[in-house]
Amino acid sequence: MNLRLVMSMVSNNSSAGSVFRFILLVDLSTKNLLNHRLGTISCRSRVVFNDHMIHSCIIDLDVFQSRTKGGGGVLSVSKEVLRAVVHPWHCDTFGHMNVRWYGHFFDDAAFHIWPVYWGSHKKMQDEFGLHTVTGRATTEFRLELSAGDLVIIDCSITRIGSKSCTFLERMRHVDTGVVHATYLVSEVFFDPQTRKAVRIPDPIRAALEPLVSDSSVVELGVV
Repeated sequence: MNLRLVMSMVSNNSSAGSVFRFILLVDLSTKNLLNHRLGTISCRSRVVFNDHMIHSCIIDLDVFQSRTKGGGGVLSVSKEVLRAVVHPWHCDTFGHMNVRWYGHFFDDAAFHIWPVYWGSHKKMQDEFGLHTVTGRATTEFRLELSAGDLVIIDCSITRIGSKSCTFLERMRHVDTGVVHATYLVSEVFFDPQTRKAVRIPDPIRAALEPLVSDSSVVELGVV
């Protein structure tokens, strides 16, 4: 195992965000982060070791630390759930994408969460007779988007309750990787016959629990 202890400080320009301070223990052969200590997270940075580009899981927070029984540093990766184009008709009289369309893209992305993490709503209904509905959604607008911009929405699981789970979606610019908006959404498991919330089925819970991000890890776009 080719290990490297890295200590560094990266200062980004004002448009990208703040300063990132970090200490990383990296396995260069697999590009796995084995241990870390974080300061302030910046929006975008890249680190190169011996020609190995590490899209730092921590710097970009494409990888979140997940919970383990022993509190170890198992990492889970955020998953891409949607790509979209900002068209002129998405923009308002101020020349940027209107807030209603953020909801449009984030909600479309939410439908793709289940096929990516476990299985489609159809599979959920066929096997358990239920589906999910949105219980709460909070959007934070960070930076403007204009006609012609290309965006990627990715997603990570942040909480699993008895009847619901919470996901963090991030809308990132394709060219820069910078987060322009975030969407914290709680999905409630719902019985369409009784019209009431129900407990998460055990097979779905078992698939999701190893992927929950540790609350001690700072999420990109929140600083």
